[in-house]
Amino acid sequence: MRRTQGKEHPGSMVERSRAVVGCKGGTDCCLAAKGSGFTEGRRGPNPAALTGFHGYSLPLHRRFREVLSALPRKKYSGGMSRSLPLIVMSAILSSALVACQASPAIREVTAPPIDFREIQHFFQVYQSVRYKGPETIHADWDKHYDELVVVELTEIRNFYLVGTLHAERRQEIVIRGTTNLKNAFYDVRLSKHMNRDLGIRLHRGFEAMALALYQDILPRLRKDNELVLFGHSLGGAEAVILSMLLERDGFQVRQVYTSGQPKVTDSVGAQKYHALNVLRITNAHDPMPLLPTRDLSPLDHPYSHIGGELVLLDGPYFAYLDSEFANDALAVSFLRNLIQDDVVDELHEHSIGSYLARIVPKLELAVQVGFLERERYITGPR
Repeated sequence: MRRTQGKEHPGSMVERSRAVVGCKGGTDCCLAAKGSGFTEGRRGPNPAALTGFHGYSLPLHRRFREVLSALPRKKYSGGMSRSLPLIVMSAILSSALVACQASPAIREVTAPPIDFREIQHFFQVYQSVRYKGPETIHADWDKHYDELVVVELTEIRNFYLVGTLHAERRQEIVIRGTTNLKNAFYDVRLSKHMNRDLGIRLHRGFEAMALALYQDILPRLRKDNELVLFGHSLGGAEAVILSMLLERDGFQVRQVYTSGQPKVTDSVGAQKYHALNVLRITNAHDPMPLLPTRDLSPLDHPYSHIGGELVLLDGPYFAYLDSEFANDALAVSFLRNLIQDDVVDELHEHSIGSYLARIVPKLELAVQVGFLERERYITGPR
């Protein structure tokens, strides 16, 4: 384990760098997941996984409808008062059972320095942007920033905030995630579109949202200031695409933080922009970063993530991956819980309140553990 703040306790850190291949059958076989319904070494999907998780024999589509019909009656904590956007996204995830492709090796490395207090700050600002109106947002944050602009984009029904700090020559951008049917419409526009300016293919819906944001925000930004961007869910997807456009224009993008962010481009785009300073923050059981699933895109250029992944665990613990984690075989753990009626817990993991609850214990002490050992450090939803 690695302590990122304070002195390291003797013997608390075991340096490991090991590659773990998906299964014994080579690179074209599915990752084995104990209890997932997939068999280690099997090439292709296991038919039992489609209908027989843990003794259930109902066809998946029937079971899925049963679970979704129960969702509106559930109560969410952490401020999640609307389940529709999450239902739409979880429905997309069900298609992960259609195919199972090769999974990349997992290499465990020591995480770079992580400023959890800065991350907490952005989550707190985001909470205002997500749940409050412009007047209340100004009341909350006018004293923190020298200049503060809160903008509603009526065309795409989304909000963003730009806060400027003159002494630090810094501007902070916070982008709201999915909150309404208009946003959800863009979420499910899953086909890829070639963006000629960037030279990569982008998720069509996220690209449309990001371009509308880009056109509006550009006159408000200063090239002599460093930029730090934050977005949750759909807002995170927009933040990544916006950062690509701003870097192309010569802006100083110091950092991009996203939480619960779905994928925005394919493996070619991820490789082209691999140097972009993106830190993807995820709750260990949040299903949304697994979207869009690999079977929804061509097998040679599947949807892929950009940036390292900070996985929030209970207490002071976290795990870290320094490369793409778009491993559909691990999405089976979500689908297994879906069949077991645990879907509400899985979706709760996407809430901003759940993320904040796992960040706070790490402000004084944060301890890195191995990614493959992460389940030992999770006791349940926040």
